[in-house]
Amino acid sequence: MARCGRTRNLARSTSWCSTPTAICVQAGSHRATFCGAPMNSNSWLKLDTQDPRYQLPAELQAQDLRAARDCGWVEQMTPFIQHYAQPGDWVIDPFCGFGSTLVAASIAGRPALGVELDAQRVALTRARLDGLGLDAKRYPVWQGNLADAGTQERCRGGLGSVAGDVMPASSNTAQFVDSALPTQGVAASRIGLCLTNIPYFGCDPNEQGAPDQLYHARYYEPYLQGLRDVFNGIHAVLAPDAWCVVMVQNLRLGGRFVPLAWDVAKLLDERFVLHEERMLIYERGGEAVRDAVRESTRDPVHDAARPGLGGLSVTNRAHEYALVCRKQSRGLNINAGLDLLRALNQDGFAFVLYGSFADYLDHHAAASGQSITSLGDLLSMRESASAQRHRADPSAPREPNDIDLIVPPDEAELSRLMQRLERDGFRLESWNARVNAPVAIKALAYRYYFRARRVDQAGHAMQLDIAVAETQAVFDDQRMKRCSTTSLPH
Repeated sequence: MARCGRTRNLARSTSWCSTPTAICVQAGSHRATFCGAPMNSNSWLKLDTQDPRYQLPAELQAQDLRAARDCGWVEQMTPFIQHYAQPGDWVIDPFCGFGSTLVAASIAGRPALGVELDAQRVALTRARLDGLGLDAKRYPVWQGNLADAGTQERCRGGLGSVAGDVMPASSNTAQFVDSALPTQGVAASRIGLCLTNIPYFGCDPNEQGAPDQLYHARYYEPYLQGLRDVFNGIHAVLAPDAWCVVMVQNLRLGGRFVPLAWDVAKLLDERFVLHEERMLIYERGGEAVRDAVRESTRDPVHDAARPGLGGLSVTNRAHEYALVCRKQSRGLNINAGLDLLRALNQDGFAFVLYGSFADYLDHHAAASGQSITSLGDLLSMRESASAQRHRADPSAPREPNDIDLIVPPDEAELSRLMQRLERDGFRLESWNARVNAPVAIKALAYRYYFRARRVDQAGHAMQLDIAVAETQAVFDDQRMKRCSTTSLPH
């Protein structure tokens, strides 16, 4: 609930928990959030109160330049940590704020790292955690930015092991600690979950604070780019198969709808595999209705008196999304990839296949005793049941995530290839910007490659990364090193 403006009026929380324990008064009580039971299949979580034991103390709120109005809730974070972070996994929050994620991690019995740009908030967070008796080695807070390579390197090498018993935020919560957690040091600093509330767009850019804070962004596109840079940093430090959960809400600014949650989902989809969404629902009363009236009357495009809630054209914005994604391969249907390459080859396109897909095929061919002397030999392969079992071979290359191609620097042929891929349902982009044929070779200079992505009606994804050789001689050299297209039958 990282907000730059309004606060929420909350009373009693329910959760995804459907199996109350002896310490839960009833299923859906706020204590169920802390009992360690996994989330059920409900797609929503209703929150109406904060446990006073874990709230940011009033004296710390008063010290913040924004009066801590954007402080997130511990209750919001705890079920996600219990569900997605394995015992011993580190949790990381790249927009740490006041450390609510770290407090939630302590209740769930997981170590956690907070990264925050604002030096004052780093100090306030440390004071909050100290007041709860949390070990600074197990719950460190760093001033920095995950978009920076230096901060990423520190994450990879600076967490070390965590020794000692697992302790909750206070003795009052000892009954909620996961008894399965090890009491000895954790040997490896595996970051298994990123859990965060993003800083929201639309705040007053003249407010005080760290100069690079995204709260201060005046324009939407640079703001999104700032988020993209941080998400890339998160991807770099997370362990393979780790989870990332981002809390975000669509906005109304100046009477206009801003689809922030959906744009953030697109950013996450660039590096992660989106898995699910959960919806967080809040009780909002008269204040929210007054907000809706103000937004509607400021709307420069729409009339306020439209059918809807109370005759207004806007709602009370009483929900936000938890976007759940994972650092993993998107998976590639080997045979579908071969079919596509075979079709491109038959249409006369020259290309060199390299990268993880080529390595996988080479390894498969060697393991099955096949002789590969040309690209045609590779394209004649089909993944058999034995090859599928071969994926479990620890000596095999990693499962390919995409198909890497090098093509010659021929503008006409490049445009023809791009048009063919578009007809086959691919979206073409370069560094997250849409590209379309026809295209000049010079327009792709210094971009190294362009990407073609599609998803079919069954949900199967395919991605091609296509590099344009700097010169024909470079392409010919690469063709000699890999399998040649010249010997292929047409």
